[in-house]
Amino acid sequence: MDKEILNYLDNVGQYLQGAGEKGFETYVHGVWVSSLIYGSLGLLLLIIGIVFFITFANKKILKENEEFIDREKRAFGIGLLIIFGLLGTVIIMYNSIGIFAPDYVAIKEISESIGGKK
Repeated sequence: MDKEILNYLDNVGQYLQGAGEKGFETYVHGVWVSSLIYGSLGLLLLIIGIVFFITFANKKILKENEEFIDREKRAFGIGLLIIFGLLGTVIIMYNSIGIFAPDYVAIKEISESIGGKK
């Protein structure tokens, strides 16, 4: 009777191990996809900042007679470049590890959630 129970528990343990491995692979894939999405968002913010800078800081687009408005628009373009550029850079920096090493990020998140840090 004890051998039957041990064999049954071994079979159940194998199924649980397989389910755990598949769950971890799915979690790692989810970390990679979310990091890729946030990295793309950061890149988009960088591009938007550069487009604003080119649009508002270009002297050929603005009229030459309006010097004060010219300076104001240039300052606006530089300000938007700084805001979008910094925000995009920070988003890319925080999510670049998840793109290149999603298993590391997944293990780190799991260990933090088990440890009670979150």
